[in-house]
Amino acid sequence: YNWVKFWGAEHHPTEWTARYFARSFPGIRTKVYNLHQEGDIFSNFVCQTMPKAEDFCAALRRGEGEPVPSMNPTDPFEHDRLAVVAYAAGLITTEVPAPERRFVRKKFLEVFPDVPSRPGMKYVCPREEDLEKLLATSIKYEKRVYQKYFSLPQGKKEKSRLFKRLELEQRNSFDEYKRQKKFCSWDVDYIIEHDLEIRNWFKELI
Repeated sequence: YNWVKFWGAEHHPTEWTARYFARSFPGIRTKVYNLHQEGDIFSNFVCQTMPKAEDFCAALRRGEGEPVPSMNPTDPFEHDRLAVVAYAAGLITTEVPAPERRFVRKKFLEVFPDVPSRPGMKYVCPREEDLEKLLATSIKYEKRVYQKYFSLPQGKKEKSRLFKRLELEQRNSFDEYKRQKKFCSWDVDYIIEHDLEIRNWFKELI
């Protein structure tokens, strides 16, 4: 969403990056890796992209070695935004010693492990028309990236079926993201003002 908003909708970030490297290093071969294929990301990358990694790939496929690492784990900023609003409201101070500030987030999560499930929870979300534009742009992006960087069926009907399937999968995934409010942010101003339990918890930190 931010990419489209601030950088423009001409190129998908993946295509933009591939084009940048192609311009910067003439003659190099640029390969785009599909993160959304079946299987775990790490094993797929080793087996499909790393040169001379056949033995390593086979070991991963057999499940040998340490558990596969988590790739690109997410760490939401909502708790930090909540603390900024609490500070602006005068509920907390920066005079707390640094070692104690380091554990505020951990303590908050212990007391409030699931803020989204709290009664009256509110979010700030993009407008529906903006989400529709984002979905249309995303579908266009994926089709163009597939056409340029991945092997496609030779027949016209087969290609049509592939792109229809990809679009359906993308629409379903997008709807699930909307349902889970992944495009939204907590309404931290509302929480600090109306959730008295959270508000009082911050006040007790002083």
